[in-house]
Amino acid sequence: MIKPGEWHEARVWGRFHINKVAELPQPVIFDTARWGPRTSFRPVIAEIEWQNGNKEFWFPYWIGPEGKERYAQYSPMMGEEELLALLREAMDQQFFGQVFLSQLAQAASQAISRNVDEPR
Repeated sequence: MIKPGEWHEARVWGRFHINKVAELPQPVIFDTARWGPRTSFRPVIAEIEWQNGNKEFWFPYWIGPEGKERYAQYSPMMGEEELLALLREAMDQQFFGQVFLSQLAQAASQAISRNVDEPR
């Protein structure tokens, strides 16, 4: 797993620093054809900072047999509950600025009012 304070190298993009890491309190355990009924999935959101000072968000994850997970960074797939838990953890660690959070709250409010009668 990645930890705040570490430096990493992106093959094409260069060096970056891990500023913050939001992760689930427990991995998601599920059944897969490849690894069986105890497959572990650990998605994270990391705030990274490039050497030039630009900040971005990175979405790596670890997956595999429980206790033997390996790193991956292709597009992670997760349910609403896990995504919300990651976003809450990122908000608790102040990943996002006030402008972004205000825009997110407004977009969520608009979506709620449009979908009020639609079942999920």
